[in-house]
Amino acid sequence: MATDRENFRNFATDMYKLSDFLTSVLGISHDDVASDELFCSESDTRLTFLTNQMQETLAGYSYTLVHDGWLQLLYNDRMLVLKQGDLLIYSPGVQVRIINGSMNYHSV
Repeated sequence: MATDRENFRNFATDMYKLSDFLTSVLGISHDDVASDELFCSESDTRLTFLTNQMQETLAGYSYTLVHDGWLQLLYNDRMLVLKQGDLLIYSPGVQVRIINGSMNYHSV
């Protein structure tokens, strides 16, 4: 039987780091980022849909604060709709799929 440590190791191998997302999806080089642990940027509907390109889950916390519009997403098999003023904190290892978003969607 697998130990908790072995289970975590297996779980963690299916996760990607922030630097993986920045380079492979957003095209931002490691040299352009001040920290491997913290990154903040604005996003619109087009950029947010790029999240769906990653098949693994993020090995870290992330958040979305909606400034304008709305975003529909599947968060750990639960359908959510975020609207202006909503804040969602993503936990490490949670599956996220972007389903739809308004044309005026804007977030940090």
